[in-house]
Amino acid sequence: MEVNTEVIKKIDLYKEPLKILARFENKGYTGMSDFELAFLCGAIKAFRPKKIVEVGVAAGGTTAVILNCLKSIGCICEIYSVDVCEQCYLDISKKTGFIAEEMLKEELIDTVKHEFVLGNTIAAALDRIGGDIDFVILDTMHSLPGELLDFISLYHSLDKKAVVIFHDIGQSQLGIGNINGAPFEYASLVTLATTMGEEFILPDHSRIAGLSNIGGMRLNKEILCSIDNLFLGLFINWNYIPDIRHLEEYRQRIKKEYDEQYYQMFEQAIECNMFSLYRRQGLEIPLKTVKDEFENVLKKAEKIYIYGAGKIGREVEKYIRNCFDGKKIRGHIISDKKMNTCDDVIELSEIENMDCSVIILGLHEKYHLEVLNSLYQKGLSKYVFPYNGIGFRELMKVIEYENRFYGKFELYENVYGYEQSIREGYRY
Repeated sequence: MEVNTEVIKKIDLYKEPLKILARFENKGYTGMSDFELAFLCGAIKAFRPKKIVEVGVAAGGTTAVILNCLKSIGCICEIYSVDVCEQCYLDISKKTGFIAEEMLKEELIDTVKHEFVLGNTIAAALDRIGGDIDFVILDTMHSLPGELLDFISLYHSLDKKAVVIFHDIGQSQLGIGNINGAPFEYASLVTLATTMGEEFILPDHSRIAGLSNIGGMRLNKEILCSIDNLFLGLFINWNYIPDIRHLEEYRQRIKKEYDEQYYQMFEQAIECNMFSLYRRQGLEIPLKTVKDEFENVLKKAEKIYIYGAGKIGREVEKYIRNCFDGKKIRGHIISDKKMNTCDDVIELSEIENMDCSVIILGLHEKYHLEVLNSLYQKGLSKYVFPYNGIGFRELMKVIEYENRFYGKFELYENVYGYEQSIREGYRY
C-alpha cells in the first residue's frame, strides 16, 4: 500500500457507499453510525488497501458498506471477515454476515475477493489469512481483553505501514444506551493509546463534546516500541475471560510469535484477571449487606468448613465459636494432610455431601486463586462465601468498618459499595 505522508491529514468523510444499506432490513443492522461508516469509507478511499481484515462481523452490514466502497472506487482488494460466532448474535437463526452475503448474491464485484472466516478468534484465523495485511477494522468486544488481544495477535501479520481502524473508542464515555456510560468498554481506546503510530481521528459534532467513537492509526517504524506497552495493557482490568478454546488460540499465537517474556506476561495477566474479575462480582454489594449476609449464612449452614488451617484459619474458627455455633464446624480443608497433622484437618477429596454447607476462606489472599480454581474444578465453588472471593481477613476489616461506620450514620445506605466510599472520600 503506497501512502503519501500527507494522506492522513486529508481523510474526508465518504458517504456514497452507505446508500447500499437502504436495500436491507433495519439498515443492515450495522453497529456503526453514518458518521462512523463515512469515516471508515474515507480511510479506505484515502489508503486504497490491497488486503483488508475485518474483525467483528455480526450481521454484516458494515461488511456490505466496505464492499460497496471498494467497488465504487475501483479498488483491487481481498477482504477477510472474521468472527468467533458462526451464527449472528443479533438473530441466531441467521448466519454471521448474512447482510453481506445477501448483497454478494445480488451483484458480483470483480475487483474484490471476499471470504468469511468464522468460528475462531483472529489468532487462529491468521493461519488461513496469512500476512501482508495492510488494513484492519477492529470492532469486537469493546471491553478488555477484546481488541487488545486481537491487535497483539495481528501485529506480526501486518504490513509495516498498515492502517488500523478502531471502532468504539469513545464507548466508555458515550455508553450507547447507558446513561452512566459503559465504564469497562475501553479496549479499543486502550489499544489505540498504547500503540506508537500516526493517529487520525475526526471530531463527531453529533456527539457530546465532539467526541468521536471511531479512530484510526497508521503503523510506522516506532511500532516496535509499543510491544511492551501492549502487553502491559493486559493488566488493566478485564471485563470477561475468553472461553477455554479461544484463550488457547490466543496463547498459541503469542507463544509462536513473541519472546518468552511476553508469553509469561500474558499468562500472568490471565491469572490476575481471573482472580480480580471473580472478586469484582461483589463490588456493587453494600458492605453492610456482606456483613449481614455472612452472619445469616453461618446461622443457616448446617456444616461449616474452613479452607486453611494456619493462623488465619484458626482465627476463623475462633470467631465462629465465639459468635455462632462452633459445633457446626466440620474441619479445616487443606491441600495435603502431610503438611498438617492436626485431627481436624481434611483434604478436599474427602468432602462428599455439601448440602447446606458453606466454605469460608481462611488463608492469605495470595492463595485464593489457586484454592478457588481447585474448588471450581470439583464443582464446589458455589459453596464459598462470600461469593466474590473475599477471605476472612478482609471480611473482618469490613465488619469492623461497618460496626464503626453504621454506629454514626445509621441511615446511610452504601448503594454503590466501594465506589461510593471512594466518591465520598472515606478511607479504610
